[in-house]
Amino acid sequence: MDSVDQPLRAVDVRGPMPTERLRLRPFERDDLTDLRAFDTSPEVARSLLRAERSAAESAGELERRLNATRIEHAGDRLDLAIELPADGSEPARVIGEVSLTLASSRDRRAELGCALYPDFRRLGYGMEAATRVLEFAFDEVGVHRVTARFDLRNVAPARLATRLGMRNEAGLVHDLWFDGRWVDVAIYGILDVEWAARKSVDGL
Repeated sequence: MDSVDQPLRAVDVRGPMPTERLRLRPFERDDLTDLRAFDTSPEVARSLLRAERSAAESAGELERRLNATRIEHAGDRLDLAIELPADGSEPARVIGEVSLTLASSRDRRAELGCALYPDFRRLGYGMEAATRVLEFAFDEVGVHRVTARFDLRNVAPARLATRLGMRNEAGLVHDLWFDGRWVDVAIYGILDVEWAARKSVDGL
């Protein structure tokens, strides 16, 4: 239940956050190979509105992510690898990433990010990972509001946000300069009371 007096709880994530089919876990040094494949994918770069990264940039980004495990102060970011567990002869594999950034501790606002390798889209993995992180944000951290931002032309994240119960709140014209042109950005959002109502109705 929402309360303006409810304090934000500092949470340090050190172990995996399992879902039905996935393990959401902090990044490890052995993830560099998978991260390089992610960082050099033009499709992933477009979906995340960021340039493809060099090998040195990927290594530096991994170092940052190794410490992105605590949510407490504004600007703190939780970065988790989306891992598909080993199955028979198939080894465990990182198939994407999901993040939660605390935008304001006073207002208890956070931003959700989620991206998958192209080969693992349309299989429900994004919904599974994002649902678990929203659950973490509202139930464990005590966030009041979560938003998601993405390219207005990108229908996949809009579809995912809608399935999560988020509403389309704004369309920002020419909000970001990316790949030599201005990009319009969509903003979707959901409140803690709405998430609680959705869980009650859907039995999550």
